[in-house]
Amino acid sequence: MRPCTNAQAQKVSINSLKRFTGPAVIADMRGCRPGQPFTSSMLGRQLRVKLKDHIVIVATGWGQKRAKTEEWLKCLPYVSPDAAEWLVEQRIRGIAIDTYSVGGCREEQNNLTHEVLLRAEIWILEDIIVREELFTAKQPFQLWCLPINLMGHTGAFCRPVAVLE
Repeated sequence: MRPCTNAQAQKVSINSLKRFTGPAVIADMRGCRPGQPFTSSMLGRQLRVKLKDHIVIVATGWGQKRAKTEEWLKCLPYVSPDAAEWLVEQRIRGIAIDTYSVGGCREEQNNLTHEVLLRAEIWILEDIIVREELFTAKQPFQLWCLPINLMGHTGAFCRPVAVLE
């Protein structure tokens, strides 16, 4: 095995970071009920643009409800495995959601949603707060989600930054 040059390492590093940036669109699901699964048809009605290489933000309103309550802990809305398959077919780059788990809190569905997305190399950003000004911003807008480098880990903290015109 040959060591890579600084130029090769820099190219890998820049390409890796580009994967975590891109055009983002919001699926406004704030009218959802507790525990509601978001299906492919529900997301399709909300996301009426070509999604290839886009980042999809699923806004449930749960980020603003954050509290240690039974509802927040055990009844969060989520992306169903069917919707995850649909998002894979759309060839999105990443998905963000304002709940603590994109796949909900029921273990089987949660695992399946995560597996579908991660198998397709779609990164997942969970537990964000979607600020009100993003709902009125021109879409798509640029979103940067720059993770810190934790060697040997499958996840990391990141700093999400929306770049608005």
